[in-house]
Amino acid sequence: MTFAPRKFAALAAFSAFAAIPATAVFAQTSGVAATQVGAYSSFASATQATGRVTGLPGAVLAAAAGMPELAEWYRARDGAPVWAPAGGAQSPDRMIERMIDAGDEALPAAVYGGRALRDRVARAGTLDEAGRAALEVDLSRAMLRFAGDLAAGTLKPNRVDKEIHIFPQRPSTAALMTAAAAAPDLAVWLDAVAPRDPDYDALKAVYARLKREAAGGGWRADLAEGGTLRKGDVGPRVAQVRARLSELGEHAPATARPELFDDGLEAALKSFQRRHGLNPDGLAGRRTFSALGADVGQRLHQVAVNLERLRWGPRVYAPRHIIVNQADYRVRLYDNGQVLRDARVVIGQRRHRTPEFIDQMTHLVVNPTWHVPRSITMNEILPALKEDPTYLARNNMRVVSTDGGPTPVDTASHDWTQYAGGFFPYRVKQGPGNSNSLGRVKFMFPNQFNIYLHDTPSKRLFSRDGRAFSHGCVRVQDPFELAYLLLAPQLDDPKGTFDAWLARGSERYVNLDEPVQVHLTYRTAWVDENGVEQFREDVYGRDEAVWAALKAEGLETGL
Repeated sequence: MTFAPRKFAALAAFSAFAAIPATAVFAQTSGVAATQVGAYSSFASATQATGRVTGLPGAVLAAAAGMPELAEWYRARDGAPVWAPAGGAQSPDRMIERMIDAGDEALPAAVYGGRALRDRVARAGTLDEAGRAALEVDLSRAMLRFAGDLAAGTLKPNRVDKEIHIFPQRPSTAALMTAAAAAPDLAVWLDAVAPRDPDYDALKAVYARLKREAAGGGWRADLAEGGTLRKGDVGPRVAQVRARLSELGEHAPATARPELFDDGLEAALKSFQRRHGLNPDGLAGRRTFSALGADVGQRLHQVAVNLERLRWGPRVYAPRHIIVNQADYRVRLYDNGQVLRDARVVIGQRRHRTPEFIDQMTHLVVNPTWHVPRSITMNEILPALKEDPTYLARNNMRVVSTDGGPTPVDTASHDWTQYAGGFFPYRVKQGPGNSNSLGRVKFMFPNQFNIYLHDTPSKRLFSRDGRAFSHGCVRVQDPFELAYLLLAPQLDDPKGTFDAWLARGSERYVNLDEPVQVHLTYRTAWVDENGVEQFREDVYGRDEAVWAALKAEGLETGL
């Protein structure tokens, strides 16, 4: 994804939830407000005198009894209330307003019950002891849901799509309750609970703008179907493209002939193409028209989904890490917030989708052997062998027995047609070399999906706009440059040493002295380091699935 260096510098200023004690993460000051301490002490003294919890504290414990973690937290303070309507020190007013406005964060405001809580708080003076205790617990429960959603998202990613192998950690009940009770300003505290990635606030601003544009009727310029448009073309479709680009903020210079595809329109179209991940060729072809044709509702939903994705993400990245944004078809190597390498990648086909997960790159393999996955062997190589028995020899491949039996001495004369119905007692390996499907180097972060980054002999695919062509692994453009950078911290001459290993032609494993964190992500909307909005195609349909799940949770956009 197009993360800016400033993003990581900013993130470094905010510690991860797991990096420091939870109360320090959420609280704005060290220690509890004096009024809170006084309120707690008075309740504690009353209960110590009787040896059991009575009165309002007892009612609070009774109201919380059905929620074990919350009840345990209240028991540790003998039922002393937090919220002012029940006699505590913390006013819930600003928190409630944030809940009511949770739609601004692309969160389902209705589930937090903010409006009903505001009405109950206004009538708190008329409530009996049991009513105030119930309000106390309901305020805490709503806060836990809202703050937890802000911190880690309202969805469980792996339940939305099994290929999203991301498991955000919600802050604990005790951490949130203790921090909320101590916060001098709950609204400021909630801002700190939300993702501190600068892109989060930037995307929120885009979300607000799109909602305003949707309320105003959206984008009105029509786009008629037809062939590719290019500079010099004349006609009503050219005028339509000009009008739609203007609605999207790409204003071509004013002209007396809007139906002419002139230099100004070409420049505006190239700018649009760059911020949609398309080759800036100035041609209005199929992919460009598809991006131009997305309406305001589609973009609004896309931004909502990506706000949720940011809530799933890590609070802090390791100083040295790699991010592959599948939707952007790019890989970036970062070191202390600086982009060391930015390259194109090829990702899995739609039927071999690359999963999302985080792992540690531990080693490189120079001149790798390709151990062909059985699915590829059965679905592709065996049919090819039946058509052409010389296929293995021509592709520097050999077979290894899986059942202890002999292997064919001459694979070109072997009868491959005898294998059917899933029976094939061999594994296929492809030796090192320029024709190896993994190229000359692969970057390993051992994982359950058998996914890794690697070179490829198929260089031509890197020039395409859409680059979903692999069986799931990530092919890297100019991978030697990435290898040099990864080896630089541990070798005096990384390029010379790596090139010497390549020249030997034999397979070599090279451990990284310091493993590098790898994030295989999927971001389709963000704001780049120059403040430019970026959108990408939902190549795997994952945004669509996440949007459907958010809508099912109660998110409303008005569309």
